[in-house]
This record gives sequence, C-alpha cells and structure tokens, in this order.
Amino acid sequence: MGFTVHWLWFLLVFALAKTAYQLSLVIYDSMLCDVTTSERMDEVSARGYAWGYIGSCVPFITVVVIYVLYAMVGLISMTAASVLGCAITAVWWLAWSIPLWKSYEQIHFASAGMHPMREGFRNLGSIFEELRSNRKALWFLISFFFFIDGVYTIIDMATSYGTSLGLDTVGLLAALLVTQIVAFPSALVFGRLSRKIRAERLIAVCILAYFAVTVYAAFMTQLYQFWILAVVVLQFTP
Repeated sequence: MGFTVHWLWFLLVFALAKTAYQLSLVIYDSMLCDVTTSERMDEVSARGYAWGYIGSCVPFITVVVIYVLYAMVGLISMTAASVLGCAITAVWWLAWSIPLWKSYEQIHFASAGMHPMREGFRNLGSIFEELRSNRKALWFLISFFFFIDGVYTIIDMATSYGTSLGLDTVGLLAALLVTQIVAFPSALVFGRLSRKIRAERLIAVCILAYFAVTVYAAFMTQLYQFWILAVVVLQFTP
C-alpha cells in the first residue's frame, strides 16, 4: 500500500488487505474455542481486544511521529512517510504472529479429508440446513451481521467527519491513537462485567450506545465535538 502511486491501485490493494483482514478475524475468533473454556470465553475475548488496542499503540505512535516529521518539520517526504508507516505496521503484525504460530495448537476442527475446499463448502451447506431448525442461532447471525456492519461504518466514517471539520492528517492520527488508548480500559471493564451480567444485556447496552453516537455525530459542527466522538466511539465495541 505504501508504494502505490495511483488512487485506483491503492483502492484495489486496500480492498485486498481489508478482505484478508476480515478473513483473518474469522480464524482468530475461532481460536477462542481452543484456548479457553466456554465459561471464560467472553472475558478472554474482551482481554484480547483490550491488549490488542493498547499494543497497537506502539506502531501507531511511531507512525504519528513519522507523519509529524513530514507535516511540521518537512524532514521526509509524504511518500517516504507512507512507505515507512505501512512497512512498520506490516513488520509489527508479522513479528507478533510468530509466537502464535509456535504455541497455538488447534483442538476443534472438522476433518476435511482429501478435498478440503470441497468439504469446507459442503460443511457450510450443512450449517445452513441446521439453521432452519435452530432459530436462535439464525437470528443471532442476522442481527450480528447488521450490528458489526454498523460498528465498522461508524468507526470508518469517524475520520471523514474529522476531515470535514478541518482536522489535518496528524490530527486524525492523534484522534485514532486516542481511541485505541481509551478503548483499553473499556474492554477490560466489559470483560469483568461478563462474569456477572448476561452477554445479551451487555450487547443491548452497546447497541443503544452506538445509536446515541450515530445521532450525536449527525449534529456535529465543531471540532471539539469530534474529539468527544473519538473518545466514545470505541468504548462499546466488545
């Protein structure tokens, strides 16, 4: 992404990266079944989010410093700043994947036989058959589809709101950094609450909070209001 020089190529590479990222989350979430028990799954998931938020601040701060060198000091070019930012992020992800590859042991899996792709689609078809009789799982999947799409829409559009209110590139990066930091304690709190409060009630709170955030964003006119949005937007993701 850092080396693309035309918007069309950047769009294609971004779509590929986004698709690969979303597919990785499917596998990542499925690992919960192998690393913890069903009773602790909510808390372990919340902790994973929390430490992911705070851990990502390290390359994020490095990238912010690089863009500050470009925007305020002019020490490096915009192209060099983009390449370095993407390279640092890629190396960070790769380096922290190595311990996972070495220590993770998959316990739950479906035997694929000689043709894993064919068996995979066959298993997927059988799941749709099972959903006909399991209405709770069906409604959960439908509602989660709309819920998570709404979450990502708000997160992705937050930077567009900031730009429309006059925030520059360095300011946007700083706002995104703030969201990562404030989301850390929030995820831990939700993990603790999952011990005492049923998951569906916590999800209902998150949905109501995101509804309020959406209404609030629709009436933003000042830059300070955007900073309030940046602090709140990731508080209810778990």
